[in-house]
Amino acid sequence: MNASFGRGGTTLPDFEGYEDIQTKKLRFFSWLLPLVHDENARLADLRKRLEYIHDHVRWGHPLDTEDRAWLAEVSHEFGVGGMDPLHEEFWVLIRERVDTLPDNLVLVQAANESAWGTSRFAQEGNNLFGQWCFRQGCGLVPNDRPEGEIYEVAKFDSVDESVASYMHNLNTGRVYRELREIRAAHREVGEDPEASELAAGLMRYSVRGQDYIDELRAMIRHNDDVIEEAREILAENS
Repeated sequence: MNASFGRGGTTLPDFEGYEDIQTKKLRFFSWLLPLVHDENARLADLRKRLEYIHDHVRWGHPLDTEDRAWLAEVSHEFGVGGMDPLHEEFWVLIRERVDTLPDNLVLVQAANESAWGTSRFAQEGNNLFGQWCFRQGCGLVPNDRPEGEIYEVAKFDSVDESVASYMHNLNTGRVYRELREIRAAHREVGEDPEASELAAGLMRYSVRGQDYIDELRAMIRHNDDVIEEAREILAENS
């Protein structure tokens, strides 16, 4: 592995100084990919335990105290608290929400929203995905924010938090329900969803709508080789 391509972490490196665009892309993707991998691994572990508990419920076994407490915690995290785990509708919803996202989708959205890690919001707020918040002082005020608006661009203590928050947003946000339904349909037939397909569920992520989706899909296609190289670097160092 090239020593310049290190594992991701809490502090965003300086991506400004690369004259060669392919080197800059590989530097960005190979730095960020481990953070995406870690959050996906966490989601996969949660999902695995959910499937285990779901099987017990379907077999008519009572939930023990530990499983009930864990299930209540996860249900709260993913916005389905208060639903009865003995009802199948609870499991349909929570299995739609507790799931991984294709790493190339996450990587290209980060590149798009943060200008390859060089935007003001990335550098000052560790925010790679342009996520908003709505409490005064919660983030950075955009220079072009219209008068009367109160939103800010969220500020995170680390890039890890930004990645986790973004993935949680797609997994729970009302406006990304279509993305989750596309993913769930693939899961039902034992398939892994493609990033380009899931991009259809991001219509509300940007005011640009379909143009934004088309741009993400183009980025996924054009960066396939460099993302694969980043995966190889991660595998060599895992």
